[in-house]
Amino acid sequence: MTVVLVLLDSLRRRIALALALFILFAIGATGAVYLKKPSYEASAKLLLNLEGLPLSLSRAELPPTGAQMQAVEAVTNQVEILGSRDLVEQLVDALGPEAFAAPPPGNPLVRAVVGAIGAASRAVSARLAAVGLIEPVAPRDALVEALRARLTVYAVRQSQVIDVALTWPDPAMARVALGKLLDIYLARVAALSVQFAEQGVLQEQAQRASEALDAAEREIRALQSRHDVVDPAREKQLLADRIERLTLMLGDAGGAQSPGPESGGATAPELDGVGARIADLRERINTLTIDRARAMARFTGDHAAVREIDAQIAAAKEALARESALLDSALTQDRARLRRVLDIESDFARAMRGRDVAADAYRTYRQAANDRRVMQLQSQELSVRVIDSPRPPIRARGPSRLVLAIAGLIFSAGFACVIAVAVERLAEALAALRPTDGADAPPATASGAEPPTLLAARRDRGAAEK
Repeated sequence: MTVVLVLLDSLRRRIALALALFILFAIGATGAVYLKKPSYEASAKLLLNLEGLPLSLSRAELPPTGAQMQAVEAVTNQVEILGSRDLVEQLVDALGPEAFAAPPPGNPLVRAVVGAIGAASRAVSARLAAVGLIEPVAPRDALVEALRARLTVYAVRQSQVIDVALTWPDPAMARVALGKLLDIYLARVAALSVQFAEQGVLQEQAQRASEALDAAEREIRALQSRHDVVDPAREKQLLADRIERLTLMLGDAGGAQSPGPESGGATAPELDGVGARIADLRERINTLTIDRARAMARFTGDHAAVREIDAQIAAAKEALARESALLDSALTQDRARLRRVLDIESDFARAMRGRDVAADAYRTYRQAANDRRVMQLQSQELSVRVIDSPRPPIRARGPSRLVLAIAGLIFSAGFACVIAVAVERLAEALAALRPTDGADAPPATASGAEPPTLLAARRDRGAAEK
């Protein structure tokens, strides 16, 4: 109880600071709550029916006696098709990227703050992309990736139902986009003749995807052949390590670094053993310099022994200069090569992304075509029906803004009180440690005991006030 009274007394003494901190934290928390966009989820359910399937879904784990397509496999195939990038790209092209833009906030102040933050974020991203710190991504590709990340497609366990959900900040847009995606999917199903006995269209799509994959791989090989680069990232790392090693070796040789590729056109030398040769030459020069100093102590500069040592020193320095020239030429060529690799790195990244997309499409269509080929041995058909159409979301996902605002106010009040009490306690500790002169020193007791503590004095003062 005493501790609580002490804390309350400290808070009372710093009530102005606590109120100021509470107002500051409350404004920040409220602003963060309003700036955070809620997410709304629109969902739908699809029912897949396999007509003529000899085994029920409850017995799908039993090994078939022949080439048979189980219901679980059919549902899994449709889940993969629903989540494919091709359908999402068609959705973006059908509705337009501007339809997915977030609606501006109704409050003018919040709208201005959000606009300023968005402009600053775009400017920083553009600057980082310009200097090569991040990969530039087209707005359409970024929107497609965002939609694929927010699209959830999964099969309900032990059933032939697929649950599709799309999460988006705009509730109306979430329902519209999900409905359009289902329309595109059903149209694709109808266009591809989703009867399992007909696999020709899927084989044609797999062939087209294979041709696109071959074209992407040919583009990558052409880039590799044109620029003599296999892996730009690995070669960039190797060149950076080699340049660092050459720079250290050139510094040991006492040579000047080359300013750029314009200063030399030497071919890349064979650098094996260059470091050892440079070390031997520098050691020889040092030894000859010591021998010359000893000879100068005994002879004059015109003596034959001194001239012989000078000739050896000059020859060693000439050899060291040749090694430095080789290192400088190699360093110049490596720097030019590194600049070339950096220039073509974005082209390689774009080609790699195109190859990955084509490979994903090829795998999806090839798997679907193989499944259709298996089902060609049976008289089975797949029918897809929407049993739960998309509806506008009623509530946002996660806690509401009211709950977040209340939590922010509680946190602000608690944090402000803690800081105010800590400041008061720190001030009291500093005051207790501050040295005092004899006039201001507290009187000693008759028994020579220590003066009352700060807690006892505060308790006595409270009792006197009562």
